[in-house]
Amino acid sequence: MASFFNDSLGEVNPYDPHRAKELLEEAGHEDLSLTLTLPANYPLHVQSGELVAEQWKALGIEVDLQIVEWGTWLERVYTQRDYDVSVIGLAGRLDPHAILVRYTTGNSRNFFNFSNTRYDELIELGLQTVGSERRAAYLEAQEILAQELPGVFVMDPPQLAAMTRGIQGFKNYPTYVVDVASLYK
Repeated sequence: MASFFNDSLGEVNPYDPHRAKELLEEAGHEDLSLTLTLPANYPLHVQSGELVAEQWKALGIEVDLQIVEWGTWLERVYTQRDYDVSVIGLAGRLDPHAILVRYTTGNSRNFFNFSNTRYDELIELGLQTVGSERRAAYLEAQEILAQELPGVFVMDPPQLAAMTRGIQGFKNYPTYVVDVASLYK
């Protein structure tokens, strides 16, 4: 069965600092400044944000790094949508709809504030169809996201687990969160 994930979009927006500087100049934003709000309790997101901030600073973008508690992040960024940029994990779903629906206009989880009529139509079509028609709708929707960039996916972190002999009950989930509650020796 063909994948519902569009793996052909990796080079739509290649890393090109020189071109990024040109685009900032063309847009009249040579003196751009922004606040990067990161959730303190997720070291992977904080470290990713620190790396991104350094890359932006190299482009001449002034970055105010704000590391906030999870409750503050949820309230300000996720609920109130009061932020410039942030880093957070969104992956870990086997069906693309679970992630793609978050970008639809009016979705309560669309903290990106993204709105595109064609995109909304494609996601609705994905719910109403199966097989190749559903796949085509989701692939086109992903192309729209790649072109309009409401969010940028920076990585898919590897998940490694190591344990001593005799440990049983380990379950591997498709997210970077490891549930150790069921482990026993």
